[in-house]
Amino acid sequence: MINNYIPLILFSFAITSMIAQENSISSGGNATGTSGTSSFSVGQIFYMTTQNANGSLSEGVQQAFEIETLSNNDFGLTKLEAVAYPNPTINKLNLYLGDIEIKDANYDIQDIHGRLIINKVVDGKLNIVDMESFSSGTYILTVKKDNYPLKTFKIIKK
Repeated sequence: MINNYIPLILFSFAITSMIAQENSISSGGNATGTSGTSSFSVGQIFYMTTQNANGSLSEGVQQAFEIETLSNNDFGLTKLEAVAYPNPTINKLNLYLGDIEIKDANYDIQDIHGRLIINKVVDGKLNIVDMESFSSGTYILTVKKDNYPLKTFKIIKK
């Protein structure tokens, strides 16, 4: 009777010693949404790459690619030809707005920390922004219409 259990014991040891993928990860988990569930790992450092004439396979590394077209019905309403020059600037910045209705349009400038520096109403297609009193650094200029951001520029003040 014991001879009948020896293959079963050897088989169970063989199953438990098999490792499909070896990895050391720092974190991971499962993400669940309305479209399904996905498991993920962060910090995986060990993997093996096998290559041949047809391509390559990286075992142990998840390589998911999703290509989707970003679409929204509101995108058709936000066509804006806007140019901010010269950038970097020293004193004056020219903000040219080509294809926007001037009514209810404004622009604001924030510093790199998000503090509001200027908020002005657009007064024509060409707006001259006086930046002479600004400290040297990086600023964010956002053009808005009806308080909806249309275009954002990174402005460098020398």
